[in-house]
Amino acid sequence: MPIEAENPKPRTHHRSKREGKLRRLWGWWCGLWFFRSLKRFRGRLYEWWFPLSERSQGYHGYHGYSGSSRQNRLKWLWRRLRRLTRRSFAGSAFRSVRDRWYDWWYPVSDDVQAYSYRGRVRRHRLVRDWRRLTRWIKNSFLGRAIERVENRWLVWWYPISGETHSYPAYAHRRRNRLAQVWSRMTRIVRGSWFGKKSRLWWDRFYDWYFPSVKVRGYAYSYGYGSAGYVRMNRPEWLVRHYFHKFRRTWLGRKWGWLLDEVEMLAGQVQARAADDFSWRRIQPWLWRWQTAVMLVCLVTGTGFAYRYGMPRYRLYIEQKCVRQAQQFLAKGDIARAMLRARQALSRNNDNPDAVRIVAELADHFRSPYALLWRQRLVLLNPDPTNRLALAKTALQQEAFPFPTAAKTLNEIEPAFRRTSTYHLVAGALSIKLNNLQAAEQHYAEALKLNPNDPVNRMSLAVVRLQSANPAVIKDSRTTLELLRTDRQLGMLAKRSLVAESIARGELARAEILSDQILTNAQVLFSDRIVHLAILNLEKSPRFESFLLEAQKDAEEHPFYVGELASWMGRFGYAQASLDWLDRIPARLTTQGLVPLAIADLYTTLGKWKELTEYLEKQRWSELDAVRIGMMSFASWKQNGSRRNSAVWQQAVRLAARSPTMLNTLAEMAAAWGWKEETEDVLWYAAGKNPTEKWPLVALQNVYTRQRDTGGLRRVFHAFVERDPKDKFARNNFAMISLLLGAELAQAHECAAELHTGEPENQVFTSTYAFSLYRQGRKHDALETLRALGLDRLDDPSLAAYYGIFLSAAGEKQAARLYLSKSEKAFLLPEELALVEQAKKAL
Repeated sequence: MPIEAENPKPRTHHRSKREGKLRRLWGWWCGLWFFRSLKRFRGRLYEWWFPLSERSQGYHGYHGYSGSSRQNRLKWLWRRLRRLTRRSFAGSAFRSVRDRWYDWWYPVSDDVQAYSYRGRVRRHRLVRDWRRLTRWIKNSFLGRAIERVENRWLVWWYPISGETHSYPAYAHRRRNRLAQVWSRMTRIVRGSWFGKKSRLWWDRFYDWYFPSVKVRGYAYSYGYGSAGYVRMNRPEWLVRHYFHKFRRTWLGRKWGWLLDEVEMLAGQVQARAADDFSWRRIQPWLWRWQTAVMLVCLVTGTGFAYRYGMPRYRLYIEQKCVRQAQQFLAKGDIARAMLRARQALSRNNDNPDAVRIVAELADHFRSPYALLWRQRLVLLNPDPTNRLALAKTALQQEAFPFPTAAKTLNEIEPAFRRTSTYHLVAGALSIKLNNLQAAEQHYAEALKLNPNDPVNRMSLAVVRLQSANPAVIKDSRTTLELLRTDRQLGMLAKRSLVAESIARGELARAEILSDQILTNAQVLFSDRIVHLAILNLEKSPRFESFLLEAQKDAEEHPFYVGELASWMGRFGYAQASLDWLDRIPARLTTQGLVPLAIADLYTTLGKWKELTEYLEKQRWSELDAVRIGMMSFASWKQNGSRRNSAVWQQAVRLAARSPTMLNTLAEMAAAWGWKEETEDVLWYAAGKNPTEKWPLVALQNVYTRQRDTGGLRRVFHAFVERDPKDKFARNNFAMISLLLGAELAQAHECAAELHTGEPENQVFTSTYAFSLYRQGRKHDALETLRALGLDRLDDPSLAAYYGIFLSAAGEKQAARLYLSKSEKAFLLPEELALVEQAKKAL
């Protein structure tokens, strides 16, 4: 094992040995021929690329680091090129032109300044001309007059005040009149009793809020009191007081050094904050132009954002709510779908998508409001799909003769009538009108247009159940029995079989089928209502127990409560329904359709006083106009013949913002027999909605039922004023005018013009013929109608006028025949008078 040396060599010896080797290696490298050649080449390249400059560098003969300065060849060539250009003819000419232009554009001005480049200041010609113009304007008559007026105004606006300046050299101060008025007012207030008392109380408050406090370490004080005392506000004094009190405790003495540091830091932060946020620092920043520009941009940006950004933001939120409502409705989450739809309606009351969702939900729960929502949807978006949906809902809720459904189907375009959907709805209307033959034709046409749709087969089978042919009934029942197993239409087929059994009086079979429906997962609350109706017709002992069960199930949702309460009111259980509604929780009786159902129950029972008291306590949000209208009806029932017109007018004003509510009020007034109120509401709706046709159409129906020819003329005149190109409106107005004998010249001209434009149109032709009859041209009127063809003259309305013309022409036998056909026609009083007159002439 080797033994280490006792005195090892120091490390510096090894370092010096390595450095010696490196020096010998560097000397060997420098002595090589290659290195010397490379060094000579580098020196020559440097001498060539950085030649000596032609002019020396430095001051007083000192040539800098290497005598004359060196420049690289690029700079040297650039300097030579620039000297050659300057010494050339072009360079001299350019400098001469430049100097002359400078002397012309910047002439020596007349103004003498203390410091200038050539004794006098130079200004370019625009500034000089502007100065000359301003001097000329100031020295002109107008300028001197303006200056005198300005001086007089300044002397008047800044009069010499009675107050002397702080410095006697300034004599009396000049202050504007507002400042002087304000100064006088302040002196008056200060000198008054109120001012003196206010100053006294202020001084007392100041002495209380800023007490004199002895502070350690203060040799001089700039406030009130002796040396060592300062004025301090009470919050700060309280903090200091309790702070020093804490310092005298055992914990304060232990942590005194930390408290000293905290106190020192707080003092520094307070002084720094007071300095940074002082008014002398804030004021210059406020007066900078950047601050003004920033404030203007901020205000402008805020205004533009509110003006243009807020509507877009609201539209985005509205569309988002509608989109979420559609998603929730597709998933079957009815509560959230309704919530999102109502949120969308709260932002835009006329959003058609949100109205459609609410209408579908109202249809789902068989709500009486469904018809109102469907009508509102048609007003917002009158496309064929929405019209068909309105017709479906109207068939479910309206009573005979279903005017809304019939009117809506008539307004659908002919092109859309050639669809199976239209024929399904038209067939349902025919069934409601007890026209089974027309219903069967519609369903057969629907099946022909779409034979693969089981709905068409089921609808046709349901209609054929009413046939008198046993074979047809058997086939229809077989079809429905086969459809009972269908996944989508099984429940509908069962419901149809239940309805057919009820109609034929087979209540036992209807009860069995209804029990099968109730065991299905797709059962609706309306199926429970149907089963309840079956038990009621059978006088079944299960009725009471099932009614209690239905009431318990209805308490799950306010819509079910309203539906069951309405059914009980219609079938003679109004008082029992009210007793049940009194027992259920109050939260269920204030939602959905329950309030309206309660009002209907009071109406059914004739409890007008209770109805009035109930309606006065209620608030029905968007249906509040209906509530107030019912209050007017209840008041009328209580007071007999007297009507509370003030309450009714309040309902009309409240419904003014909603065409649907105005239509509802008009229908309510018509149902109550209030003729004048119905007309007033509809004319008011026509004035509030000049682009909508429904008020005038409703008025036309009202006046047609009443056979009011004058009212019809007023309606047709309104139609013509709105659309002078509406041919049918012009024809009707002309026809009514001819019947009443008003504005005959204009009516004759209009009838002739329409007949000339469309001579094959039997409506226009009949009006023109009656115009000829009114002018005494009886034979011409008769020939005009004959030109239509005898097959068209069999129409009862045309037959009436043809019989009148035949009677006037003396053809008595033919006149009797056609006048007898006119008995089936709907005629106005004036037309009936003409028919009676023609009969008397025979």
